[in-house]
Amino acid sequence: MNSHPTREDARRRLQEAQRAEAVALADSTKAYAARARVQTRVDAADQNIAEAVAKLAEVSGLDRAAQLLDQPLGVVKRAVQAAEHSRSGADTARPISP
Repeated sequence: MNSHPTREDARRRLQEAQRAEAVALADSTKAYAARARVQTRVDAADQNIAEAVAKLAEVSGLDRAAQLLDQPLGVVKRAVQAAEHSRSGADTARPISP
């Protein structure tokens, strides 16, 4: 029995490896795309949370909002800042009407 691989065997193994690599690359690309779609939804949900927390803080004050939400004060402050930042970004993005 010949212990040395033939050229055909080597070529076949290379082709199989290339096919497996192509499938793995396609799967990875699909997974990255799925993560990007989910991340967009998470970002939108985070913004909705920030807006809601900011509204609560406006109505109840920062300390009371933190108490009601059972969150540290810093979390509430960051949510308020994120909401303010989002609003200021949205204001500058609007075209000025003549």
